[in-house]
Amino acid sequence: MTHNSADDKPIMAVKQESAAIEKLVEGNYLYDDDVNTVSFFKSFENSAALHISTHAYLSGPNHEPTLDFGKEKLFLFELLARSRKPNLVVLSACRTGDGTLAQGEGIISLSRGFIAIGTAATVSGLWNVNDDAVARITADMYAGLTKSQSTAAALHNAKLNWLNHAQSADALYLPYYWDTLVLTGADEVVNLPAANSWVPLQIAIAAIVFGLGGWLVIRRQMKQ
Repeated sequence: MTHNSADDKPIMAVKQESAAIEKLVEGNYLYDDDVNTVSFFKSFENSAALHISTHAYLSGPNHEPTLDFGKEKLFLFELLARSRKPNLVVLSACRTGDGTLAQGEGIISLSRGFIAIGTAATVSGLWNVNDDAVARITADMYAGLTKSQSTAAALHNAKLNWLNHAQSADALYLPYYWDTLVLTGADEVVNLPAANSWVPLQIAIAAIVFGLGGWLVIRRQMKQ
């Protein structure tokens, strides 16, 4: 969601984050009014990785993990019956890995909610994130995922990139800026196609070449 619910001013960090990811990963991107419970259910069941950038919180007396889509809200228990689930859910929002400490249960967070319904892994924030830092780190993480790095390796390398590059102020090297995102669950390779990938074109060219070669062989045999 690239706008605050109170007005139509764009959240620039979200727009920057989404623009950076679109340049890196081939996928289906939905924004603002296109994001609702119906489109979310479809994306949830048909995505290897699901990136969520919106308001999220715990609601009600039972502290239910909730996603805010503006006009609609989605409670995670509604996803329990879905037959297929993403291998990775990236929760690009504040405190999605934090929540209420429940006796005998642990931390009730949005990240835990996705793990509880069967998602293999989540990347979530432990505290109120710095939007610009998270936008850059998640983009670098996706770059690693498209190169067949595991999720933990891609996230680790993205943090190192932040630390190894010149920043505009020394304070930006503090863990607050770069260390909020953590992986929970399985550390696996999530196969994501790179944007503008040449693989489909290469396959098409190979098919044409093999087809043409086969046609020439058949033609020669017919002449004989």
